[in-house]
Amino acid sequence: MTTKFVEVTLSHKYRETAADGSIAGGPMYYMKNRIVKYSFSPSTFVRLNKNRIPAHIIDKLRILDDEKIWGKDNVIQAIKKHIGEEDTQKYGDTILKSIRKPINLKWMAAIFAIATILSSFGTGSLPQINSISNSLFETFGLNHILTGAVLAVLLGAVIIGGIKRIAKVTSRLVPLMAIVYFIGAIAVIGFNYENIIPSIMAIVGDVFTGSAAVGGFLGGSIAFAFNRGVNRGLFSNEAGQGSAPIAHAAARAHEPVSEGLVALLEPFIDTIIICTLTGLVLLSSGVWNEKLDNQFQDTDLIVFAETYDDKIVEGQTALFEYLSGDNELPLLTGSLNVNNGVIQNQPTI
Repeated sequence: MTTKFVEVTLSHKYRETAADGSIAGGPMYYMKNRIVKYSFSPSTFVRLNKNRIPAHIIDKLRILDDEKIWGKDNVIQAIKKHIGEEDTQKYGDTILKSIRKPINLKWMAAIFAIATILSSFGTGSLPQINSISNSLFETFGLNHILTGAVLAVLLGAVIIGGIKRIAKVTSRLVPLMAIVYFIGAIAVIGFNYENIIPSIMAIVGDVFTGSAAVGGFLGGSIAFAFNRGVNRGLFSNEAGQGSAPIAHAAARAHEPVSEGLVALLEPFIDTIIICTLTGLVLLSSGVWNEKLDNQFQDTDLIVFAETYDDKIVEGQTALFEYLSGDNELPLLTGSLNVNNGVIQNQPTI
C-alpha cells in the first residue's frame, strides 16, 4: 500500500503536459527529470556567488566542500548548523537551488518503459485473456482464437484513444467488475452460510498448525514462499509494477497526495477484500477438496492382461522389450470402465 501511494503521488506530481493538452506521467518521468542530488562541489560555490549569496555565508559553507552527495533533509540540517536558523530562512531556498543537480537517469527511465511494455503482456493481458477464453470455451464452446480476436479488437479500441480513454474506460469498468464479483461472491458465501465460521477457523487455525508448516516445507524454503507471495501480491494489486501510476497521472485531481491516497485503497480492496472473499468462496463451497471423477474422452489406452512390476528384473525386461518392439505382451481389449484406477467391467483378451 505504501509503495502504491508513493509511486502514484510522484507520478502525478511530476507529470508533463504536451502542447496539445494531453497529460503524460509515470515512474519514467520522475526517473528522467526529478531525481536529484545535493553536492557542495567547487562548481556549486560559483553558482552560489552568481545567485548573490553573501560572501560570508559562502565562506561558512566551504567546510562542506567535500564532494559528498547529500539528501535534501540532511543538507538542510547541515546548512542550518553552519549559517544559523535566520540565514537559512532567508537564503535556504536559493542555496538549495544552487547546489541541486539532476541525476541523469534517462537510461533507467528507458529500461523501465521497455520492461513495463513487456510485463504488460505477462501480467496485464495474457493470463486474463487465457482465463476468459477457457471459461467461454468450457461453458459455451467458443473457440479460443475467436475470443482472443474479439478481446484484441476491444482492447485496441481503448488504447488507441490514449491515456485519457484508458482512464475513462477503466474508471467505469473496474468498479463495475468489482461490484459484480463482490455480489457473486457474497451470494455463494450466503448460500453456504453454515460453512462460513468453519472456513474462517480453517484460515486462521491452519496458520498455526502442521498443514501450514508442511506447505511451507514442500515449498522448499522461506525465500521461495516469499517470492511466490510477492509475485501473487503484485499480480493481484499491481503495486510496485509501475503501470498503474501511468493511468493515475492522467487523473483530474490537482493535489498529488490526494491521488496517492485514493490509490492507497487499491491494494487493500484487491488483496484483502477481494482475495479474502475468493478464499471464503472456495472454502465455504467445498470445491477446494471435492474430488471429481476423471473422464477420458477419445483417449487410447493400452492395458496389459498381466501385471509387470518394474522393481523386478523380469518385469523390467518384458516392458523394455515391449516398448522396443522386440516382444508382444497380452493386452486387454474392448470397452473398459475405469473408476479410480480400477477396471469395473469384465474385459476381453
